[in-house]
Amino acid sequence: MTRGPHKGWHSRGYLPHCDTPERALHVVFRVAGPLPTAVVASASNQERIRRLDDWLDCGKGDSPLAQPDHAQIVADSLRALAGERYDLHAWCAMPNLFMC
Repeated sequence: MTRGPHKGWHSRGYLPHCDTPERALHVVFRVAGPLPTAVVASASNQERIRRLDDWLDCGKGDSPLAQPDHAQIVADSLRALAGERYDLHAWCAMPNLFMC
């Protein structure tokens, strides 16, 4: 894969980004619907992480990626630019989140 110069760690104004060929990144994204406000607003960061994990693991809420045609759309989109913009080594679709 050939690209222009890498920027390293930089900000686009909201979240830090790392653009470097030396790092392998693990990306997880989830659907917006399954988390109730009370779980997201937990007191401490550690408590919030534990409650988020517990809630996602229990399978409650929206699970659009459990439908094969929905998961296929995400998988096809992810694979469309693999090898051109990024190297995709593995991916996994779960009912309410996607990992790559």
